[in-house]
Amino acid sequence: MSEYQIRNGIVLEEILGRYLLISTEVARDKCVYIKAVEPLVAFYWEMMEQGLSISDMADQASKVFKGVERDVLIGDIKDLIAEMKEYGYLLKDDEIE
Repeated sequence: MSEYQIRNGIVLEEILGRYLLISTEVARDKCVYIKAVEPLVAFYWEMMEQGLSISDMADQASKVFKGVERDVLIGDIKDLIAEMKEYGYLLKDDEIE
């Protein structure tokens, strides 16, 4: 089973320097239409769009956030995934095929 899966119809857009997760018509009944996110969330979201594993995301993040322990990065990524599942932008475990 995958560690996470982005819900179909969710896109990340940068508009006027702000990052927004936008649910298109196919996803609107599952999550908020527009959610502003911090640049750090956008950083991780872009890696999720590439399908990187949590481990690979932590490796990439460690190159940017030097001095942060890998275990801390993994914990932060897992927390973000759990939060995005609650918001509906990522599929919950029982929705993943």
